[in-house]
Amino acid sequence: MTEKKRYSCLFSKSERICSTKEIENLFKEGKSALAYPIKIVFLAKPKTSESMDVKVGFSVSKKRFKSAVKRNRVKRLMREAYRKNKHLLHTKNNTVYCFFIYIEGKIVDYKVVEKAVVKLMSKINNANTD
Repeated sequence: MTEKKRYSCLFSKSERICSTKEIENLFKEGKSALAYPIKIVFLAKPKTSESMDVKVGFSVSKKRFKSAVKRNRVKRLMREAYRKNKHLLHTKNNTVYCFFIYIEGKIVDYKVVEKAVVKLMSKINNANTD
């Protein structure tokens, strides 16, 4: 019998970037990478006692998707791809801030989004080891 793969339960509130200051700092000082159709901006900072290992945010352009329903669908796809693969993102003594930005003009299949998210996470791991 094959054993089912277990994923981490939730994408909790504590894993999300909520502070405007954190977002501004991330875009000011962070590095970016691209795996079409997703761009990521990331920044690694020394870990403090109360901080999480990884904090993430997701964005879809209102200019490309006028309908909120479509924007929310794309964000849901990105969050699910992140949730299933967040174990791939290794941090040692750093807190990594990531912001996923969808840049395609149409909704693509989940498998394409998941492949892009996994590729971007490996780029972040490579950047953190340098």
